[in-house]
Amino acid sequence: MEDTESKKDVGLAKARRLVERSKVNYLAGIIFSSISMAVQNYTREKKVLFVNSGSGNDALVQPPYCDRYFFKAPGSFRLTCLSIREPAKKLAKWYFLGDDYSWGKGCIEFFKKSIELVRPNYENVGEVYPPFGETNYAPYLTKVMAANPEALAIANFGAGWPRAIMQARQMGLKCHIHHQFWDLNNARATGDAVIGITSSSEFLNENPQAPRAKMFTDAYKQKYRDFPGSLAAYGSHTIEIILEAVKAAKTIETEAVIDTMENMAYKDSIMSPDYHFRKADHQPITGLY
Repeated sequence: MEDTESKKDVGLAKARRLVERSKVNYLAGIIFSSISMAVQNYTREKKVLFVNSGSGNDALVQPPYCDRYFFKAPGSFRLTCLSIREPAKKLAKWYFLGDDYSWGKGCIEFFKKSIELVRPNYENVGEVYPPFGETNYAPYLTKVMAANPEALAIANFGAGWPRAIMQARQMGLKCHIHHQFWDLNNARATGDAVIGITSSSEFLNENPQAPRAKMFTDAYKQKYRDFPGSLAAYGSHTIEIILEAVKAAKTIETEAVIDTMENMAYKDSIMSPDYHFRKADHQPITGLY
């Protein structure tokens, strides 16, 4: 296990160490897409299987980054942005706030497309893109409040998740808030301000469509005395899909394992039934809640 320290150069150096010194067969992990892209270029060169366990950015499965040796375990932001349809059925006047890089801007783009599916004539009263890692959202939220929307759609990563929502409520913003994804740790950090928001998740602690989800949750709680949350679930799920492919292939040989991963469905996945990878780009096909 290595820590990328959320830095591209460090992440790439750690991947090199695991491959060249530790002689690993497979790599799994990484949240930040920029680090993943650097590692993907390297694992393609070395023909090492790499499964990303935490990035929602669709750029990872598009040229020039997608390739035979890379799989993305989390779903597409095109998928997770679809959940905004539910509040959009009732709310017509929207403002959009997203991190100023490809993931945040991509989420806002697909928020708008998703709203149009259920409310073609919705009103976009503004959009703003704070820099990633912003600590003071007041100038941006002032613009939101001036526009008087019925709802605010947010796509913020990391600590920006709780900061934006807490500061919005502290400033007196009363409208509905929809966040792009649900994350247990950030939700807790948001405190009572998180109550009432809508969001999306690809993992539920108790999921009638995926019975093993509760088994995983119960085992996690017994060991750590807490609920796992979606990121912990994806960490476990990523290792599991590699192991299941190895079992099915009956070998640890990389090319055979990749062929198997491309052609199998993980019917007992803790994420959703019949989880599988699209062969063209190794994007997962999974459920959304």
